[in-house]
Amino acid sequence: MSPSRRTTAPGRLRYLLAMTRTEAGRSTVARGAALARTAVLTVVVVGLAACSGGASPEDEDVDLSPFTTLMNAELGESQETISQLREHRSQERLAQCVRAAGFEYHPDASDVTAVDVDLDDYEEQLRTQGWGYFTQPEVPEDDEIPEPTEQMKYEQSLSPSAHEEYLRVLFGETDPATGQRVEGTGCFDHAYGEDADDDSPEVRFAELLEEVRTAWEVAEEEPEVREARDLYRECLSRAGFPGVRIDAAELLDERFVEEFPDGSFASNDPRLAELASWELELADAHLDCLTESDVQTVAARATARVETQILERRADEVEAYLAAMREYYELD
Repeated sequence: MSPSRRTTAPGRLRYLLAMTRTEAGRSTVARGAALARTAVLTVVVVGLAACSGGASPEDEDVDLSPFTTLMNAELGESQETISQLREHRSQERLAQCVRAAGFEYHPDASDVTAVDVDLDDYEEQLRTQGWGYFTQPEVPEDDEIPEPTEQMKYEQSLSPSAHEEYLRVLFGETDPATGQRVEGTGCFDHAYGEDADDDSPEVRFAELLEEVRTAWEVAEEEPEVREARDLYRECLSRAGFPGVRIDAAELLDERFVEEFPDGSFASNDPRLAELASWELELADAHLDCLTESDVQTVAARATARVETQILERRADEVEAYLAAMREYYELD
């Protein structure tokens, strides 16, 4: 497999990343921006699991992403058209929701963002920059800062109190006890949620797609995965990072809520130096323990087996889903 991977950033993630770039000079950094950067790196982790050079020789002919392979074979380049249509429809729903709350929203007219990920650089980036929760990844000197969009200009025109309310409208309520966002309470959930477009194949075949999406959870119960995951957790504990369930990044979210329960921090907060150092130590331990346990490869193999079983057991539904996709999105 190629050492690089292209993926798309969903609407809410794209928005957060864009606002992070343009508001880097502001005194407050939102937790959502840290979550966005972590989400991008999570995509890379998935890519590494499927493309890892550490897989054994017998794995070379094993398809570690059978559902994706089938979609690529049956829909091919049409998937890009589908992504564009989904995004544009979601942006319009988002604008309608925000306007109904008394604010403005200018839909993003650009194409769905393609994120180039060089898997060869992943480890170095994570070791030197972490996940971006407490570290401040450097922007290359030759990297062009995009011109502010109408949406960004509008946000910057709001007063602090209005901007806070605007973010609540966009992203929803926050549970004061946990600092976590309450799902289903913001316009992004309304626009990008699973039930946003009731007639779409994604909604009509939601049960099938959910079973495929959660195949990894079923795979986690396989004996070999549990053994590898235990080795990963034990390795992290020895490195001074106990309490992980699946992935080390869980500790980042816990630490953020612990240190900044209101969901934001000043960019010159004196705690950031120590927190950034802690994040990089966690990244080092995470990568070392992935290598020691081989958990990504083991889990990817198990997940592929579960996916294959789903595709075989629900073959008629998969065929119907593909036909519905072609009809709904008017594909040739």
